[in-house]
Amino acid sequence: MNTKINTAHVATTTGTAVDDSAASKTGEAHSPIIPHLPPQCNDVLRHIPQGRENAVHLCDLVRYTGLHERVTRRCIEIARGAGIPVLADERGY
Repeated sequence: MNTKINTAHVATTTGTAVDDSAASKTGEAHSPIIPHLPPQCNDVLRHIPQGRENAVHLCDLVRYTGLHERVTRRCIEIARGAGIPVLADERGY
């Protein structure tokens, strides 16, 4: 299945997570790269750091990635569906 992302619709396939840690604007990020996900989703994941104390709010993710809020939320949903634990609380992701 071909994977495509835009603000109107997100079609996905799942892949295998590979740890490719990189520093984010907010601290050390856990940046799994999933080959079958759209690059935008991997970009969102690169900006979500590990640890509650490093949580990133949705509005910051939108600013860092340049994606629409709905697309950012959908990418997080896709990542969770692919088995990547993305936790959230009142502080952010």
